[in-house]
Amino acid sequence: MSEPTSILPQQSTCLSHTSEKDRTITVEPKRDTPRIMIVEDDALNLRMLGDVVQSLGYSIIPTRTGRQALELAYLHLPSLILLDMHLPDISGIQVCKELRKQSVFLATPIIAVTALAHADDKHKALSAGCTEYLVKPVSLDTLLCAISSNIEIPSQSEFI
Repeated sequence: MSEPTSILPQQSTCLSHTSEKDRTITVEPKRDTPRIMIVEDDALNLRMLGDVVQSLGYSIIPTRTGRQALELAYLHLPSLILLDMHLPDISGIQVCKELRKQSVFLATPIIAVTALAHADDKHKALSAGCTEYLVKPVSLDTLLCAISSNIEIPSQSEFI
């Protein structure tokens, strides 16, 4: 498997639709499927995010702690990271800062997915190097838009 030399955010438009029941997603994984790391300490949230990400055709790298996220990031070089800010060992802010210190992760999109909804929390995350900041509960459309605006979705989406 070849390692990406640079993952830069791509221009993308988010598809809109008039009704949730009218939407159909067809998943057709491509070769060299992008990997998304999901860092979430809550097992149910981790599973839900993992299911959504895998249904889009991505492979996932799940982890529940900040320290393990750092280890796995260096091992797998994910294309994008979904990062909870409140973790049991070290904060998501610290994880982001540590990753951004390394040149290999300077262009990797890091999307904060957190229950912390204060403007100050958002400012801290973005200042630490997060690309985007999503507040839980996150709608499926918001999550899809955040992912697709940062990396290519390896599936074909159709709206009927």
